Amino acid sequence: MSSSSKTSLWDYFAERFPPGQFAPLALMLLMASLVGGRALHLGELVLQFGLTLSWIFQFRLLDDLHDRERDRKMQPHRVLVQTESLGYFRCLAGLATIGNLGATGLLLSWNISFTILVPLNLMLAALYWKGGIQRLVHTQIVLIKYPMFVLMLSGGIPGFSVTTSLVTLLIYFTFAVFELLHDPSLRFGKRGETALFVEAFFLGVMWFLLAGWTAYSHPIATIILTGLAMCACLLLFHLFRPETTNHRPIFLPTILQLTVLTFLT
Repeated sequence: MSSSSKTSLWDYFAERFPPGQFAPLALMLLMASLVGGRALHLGELVLQFGLTLSWIFQFRLLDDLHDRERDRKMQPHRVLVQTESLGYFRCLAGLATIGNLGATGLLLSWNISFTILVPLNLMLAALYWKGGIQRLVHTQIVLIKYPMFVLMLSGGIPGFSVTTSLVTLLIYFTFAVFELLHDPSLRFGKRGETALFVEAFFLGVMWFLLAGWTAYSHPIATIILTGLAMCACLLLFHLFRPETTNHRPIFLPTILQLTVLTFLT
């Protein structure tokens, strides 16, 4: 690998995979998988945290490679846009994909690797290959990867439960609302505004539904989670304001709810 290629790779990591942003994201997904009482040793948690980061990196790179032509117009400063040869990046994406399939099989189970991760890769590959899909719809489909990460960490299909379904929906709608708030081009027009309203509504529903889910066993926690859900809705109204530029606080209520639920279980 030439020195210029190494520089481009490091520049890409710094630009699109900053640890301060993606380490908390991986922790949130790992925490979501622990809701319901999944018991793990510290060593297993560390390994699964690393695996989650690797999943996030792989799919971020594949998505960036697919969006390169669009970014040439919208984000011309990005490393992939300014890189003449993408050979090393494509090789890295291929190695990451194969490596993640193997690592998932070894650290979780081969059943999870073949029944969830392989279909997820194939679905997104078909989405990238087909093209021509409206970007709003494309983005909503791509975001399915995050609840799938939680499902894999939770034990796959055999570990699927009502609690897991609620948590995965919470994760999906949190990311969906963030993407629509963060990227104004996605909510351009009536269809985008409607999508934002509907997904924000369901995100609020999930906040309150998870609070009510603890009512019988932990009434005090229910009061705390309900208060948190109310504050989260107020935060959501604030983030809807046109002058708001930082939309990452949308993750805070979800992280706090997951923290409380993980502690209870």
